[in-house]
Amino acid sequence: MPSTKPRLAPTSVLRRLDSSLAKAGKMGDVAPFLLALREAAMAHGGISGVAKRAGLNRANLHEALAGRANPRLTTVLSVLDSLGYRLVVEKTTEGDP
Repeated sequence: MPSTKPRLAPTSVLRRLDSSLAKAGKMGDVAPFLLALREAAMAHGGISGVAKRAGLNRANLHEALAGRANPRLTTVLSVLDSLGYRLVVEKTTEGDP
């Protein structure tokens, strides 16, 4: 039976990814970011389509985005690229200059 949980609207994807990545950096836990990346994939046609566009194995990507694996940075970058996003590093006001 298909899930009745509403998918993340494409217009909300960027905000959700950005917010969850910021939290992951502060908390040291990437699980919220991987969940947001999974929701983004679902909003953009599903895991199978994203895996195909990113040149990744569907089953491995599903495991990684379900939190049962620790994906490589190259995997995350490939998924983001297939969704039309990129990872950006910015200087915070915290820490050494």
